Amino acid sequence: MSDLIERQPILDEIRSSIAHFEEMYTSDELRMLNQFEQYISILPSASTWNPFYLRELTEDEKKKYPRSRYMMDDPKPKAGQDILVTDGSRAWVDTFYVLYGQAFLNAGTDFWNYKWAPIPSPMDA
Repeated sequence: MSDLIERQPILDEIRSSIAHFEEMYTSDELRMLNQFEQYISILPSASTWNPFYLRELTEDEKKKYPRSRYMMDDPKPKAGQDILVTDGSRAWVDTFYVLYGQAFLNAGTDFWNYKWAPIPSPMDA
């Protein structure tokens, strides 16, 4: 997997849209497009995405978490943390939840097929 999100085509499309339709956009829409352009430029590359490490429970963990089948090892997000999530073809912002020992995202619990990254700060650009 190279750069998970091909930034250049997205940036080119945003810049082209601004240049060709600038007079049609409101100032708020132009501000939003410019902010989106800045955000796309700082998205993580493929090397910064973390898999969710799942493993089968140990015997002691099975007693402690009888409803669980897998344990998630670090690195993992903090409970309640907003993160970027990808399935390899698209990326979105989601929240990592832990409730009664069960981890999940708004997108579900298919952690085997997802990777995550912290949301970059515009200050990191």
